[in-house]
Amino acid sequence: MLMAMSRKFGRLMLMTFLFVIIVPLALAARLPIVGEDAGQWGSILNDFLNVSLAGNGSLRTGAVSGDTIEDGSITDEDISGSTNITTTGYGLFGSLGSYFNRVISAFVQDLDVSGKIVLSSENSSLMFASSNAKIASPSVNNIILSTSGVERVRVSDSGNVGIGTFAPATLLHAKSSLDGEVLTVQDVDGDCRYSPELGGVSLSCLADKDLMHNISYSPKMSEYLTGIPVSQYVSNLTGKVLIGVAAQDLVKEYSELVRSFEGKEYVRLPNVWMLIAALKEQQDRIDELESDLEDAEDEIDTIKKELCDNKKKSGKKKDYSWC
Repeated sequence: MLMAMSRKFGRLMLMTFLFVIIVPLALAARLPIVGEDAGQWGSILNDFLNVSLAGNGSLRTGAVSGDTIEDGSITDEDISGSTNITTTGYGLFGSLGSYFNRVISAFVQDLDVSGKIVLSSENSSLMFASSNAKIASPSVNNIILSTSGVERVRVSDSGNVGIGTFAPATLLHAKSSLDGEVLTVQDVDGDCRYSPELGGVSLSCLADKDLMHNISYSPKMSEYLTGIPVSQYVSNLTGKVLIGVAAQDLVKEYSELVRSFEGKEYVRLPNVWMLIAALKEQQDRIDELESDLEDAEDEIDTIKKELCDNKKKSGKKKDYSWC
């Protein structure tokens, strides 16, 4: 009898154990929630998370990837504005064609990453770089643009822009390691190239005859240029005494030299060839006057000779020491 009662008691205990364990599992329709599922479920969830992690509170390698995070599960609202994202090495990486949307919500709407983008704290700098090209802002507050591993353009901390130089001395400083043109200015109907020389600058402008037609001798330039009303004035901007022209004084007779821009009047300088044409005219006039002077001197010599001959013939005593 005691054995039979023992077996019944054992079966009762087994049924009670199964009821306590299996029935709650069968009735569970969700994962347990920490703080809401008291006691055992909260402990079970914590144990599960601890086992799923690397053992020290960190995610296991590969635990978060494109395969484990569905689109839309992370949005810009999930990270508060006061939260920092700290990365080591290539912390944000996108392959060809991938996008980081609203990385900096106030400035960047879409960032299309093709290749590598590096945001670096190296030397307290911000750097966008590949193996050949670089845009960097190093600790000296310069902005540098490099291609093929060579620095090309630098904006200094004073605002000067240098092309080919590490130390731009003026607002725009272009430097070449070769002797030749360093600056080209071009529009739709021509271009000019500047080459600095010792003691001056050489300017070469497009003047190909194949681009011209109706070629003829230039009109008279001397009278045109000498008629320009040149004045002396004091600048309202600097107080300096200067020599120049006022655009309004040229509008009537020299309207082709006046330009308007943003409510102000500008004067275009006559080109150098107009000055050369005027010089040629002046030289032609000088040559003509020299020829007239030579003719006059010849006539004077002839008159003097005739006077001397007449003196000798007349026998009069007069001062003819100039004979």
